[in-house]
Amino acid sequence: MPFFTVSNWLKSPNDRDIIKRWTPDRGTAKAAEVPDAAPDYRIELPPVSSDNPAEPATWEFLAIGDTGDADSAGPEDSPQDAVGREMGGDAAAPVGGGSARLVVHTGDVIYMAGERRLYDRNFRRPYGPFLAKGSTVDDMIFRLPFLPVPGNHDYYDLGSWAKWLYRVPLLGRGLRALAHKIFAFGVPEGGSDMGRAYMEAFVDLSPDAAPEPLPYRPGERTKIPNRYYQYSTGGVDFFAVDSNTLDAPAPETVDAAQVRRDAAAHIAALEKKAAALDTLLRRQQRARDAQQAALRQQIGTDTARRTALSGQASQIVQYLSGLHVVLTDGKTRRLADRAEVAARHWTDAAADLHQADSAENAETALRHLDEASDDVCALLGEVEYVLADLPKGDPLRDDLLEQRDALERSQTEWATATGMNTDVDAKLNRLSEEALDVQRELAQEKRRQRYRPEDHDRAQLEWLDRALTESERDRPTAWRIVYLHHPLYTSINNRCERPDVQGVRANIMPVL
Repeated sequence: MPFFTVSNWLKSPNDRDIIKRWTPDRGTAKAAEVPDAAPDYRIELPPVSSDNPAEPATWEFLAIGDTGDADSAGPEDSPQDAVGREMGGDAAAPVGGGSARLVVHTGDVIYMAGERRLYDRNFRRPYGPFLAKGSTVDDMIFRLPFLPVPGNHDYYDLGSWAKWLYRVPLLGRGLRALAHKIFAFGVPEGGSDMGRAYMEAFVDLSPDAAPEPLPYRPGERTKIPNRYYQYSTGGVDFFAVDSNTLDAPAPETVDAAQVRRDAAAHIAALEKKAAALDTLLRRQQRARDAQQAALRQQIGTDTARRTALSGQASQIVQYLSGLHVVLTDGKTRRLADRAEVAARHWTDAAADLHQADSAENAETALRHLDEASDDVCALLGEVEYVLADLPKGDPLRDDLLEQRDALERSQTEWATATGMNTDVDAKLNRLSEEALDVQRELAQEKRRQRYRPEDHDRAQLEWLDRALTESERDRPTAWRIVYLHHPLYTSINNRCERPDVQGVRANIMPVL
């Protein structure tokens, strides 16, 4: 199979499927008292000081989005770690010493495909100060109001290419390195299950018995009632919108068959572009493989460098042994066994490198160590599943994080010592970004090619119209803030006229 193929890497679900699966049927109890009453998907926040007329009429909140990439292998700060730390300082008590009373998150919580497995690394770690002790990935309990909407990456699932990539048992350093450039920490495995990971983390999925408005109590219970919802605090009415289902046109305004034909034409052009990128990527990959082989030969003839690498390999064995102990104590026997096997592979290959009596044998040992490194990458991916199920403050989670971070640090040092930083790498990085952009567009257009009238999220638009009208009527002096995830590419030059952007604009502007 070619290194890259035109087949979709990412799959974007139909709007109608999201609407059907993730729009709770709230308000039954209220409807019994008020016929035809519609759910307002409202949460009730604790009051802030500006609700008191004696207090100042101004207050602050934090807004952030597209945070889903930890972009770091190991305990070193990722960009999100730094952002989370600074936000924590700006937040009010009990999180920090600042004055911000709540956090608005505009979506894309987890890249690349909204995986539950990566919520611990890409969300719980950088934004840990905002989470209460005992929080799990499936039950986020915030110490300060933290109020998100979903982004397109929170709904993605994996296409055939990414599934194939993950299942290859020994990817090799070049392919693994490029996968890291595309997917940051690790190749995604299972996708979001049409947004399920996001919904279980943030949304109250209980039956309709939940009260309305839904109480939001920091430190106790901080679920939101729906993928779109509203709340009021400090003289401001907020409206959180799910833009992912707002790009499909109203059926009475378009010819559905023409929408599908237009999408098919765009897909044909994008697939040609993807095929051209596929050729360039495979060419660069071959060049990188040749450079990597030459580097192995060079290391094979350098006794001092081989000795240093043997020492690094021994350190990795030590950390794998520590991980094995923690996993055994945590009764995760299967993973403990895998850590033990990985340690044995590293031990054997490191010994072969140290004892190699020829450059050829040393090169073979280095290839085996690259394969062992891939085994460790796969093992660390499995560790993420364990961490996702452990509550914040659990001693096992703390021990596992310590061993994981130490192992990742050593793996990063190994990759630096045995890898390259060349123009070929830079070209691979640039081409991979271009290829990923094309795949995002393909996912969007293939969804548009499946357009049906029920993809139009009329219920959400009617909710927003009704909620804004009531806000104007009941609180004429209040500020009104509507926030949503950006349609694809609105921040990139010359992309503002794309069909998805136009679709969201056409649907939401008449309401606003």
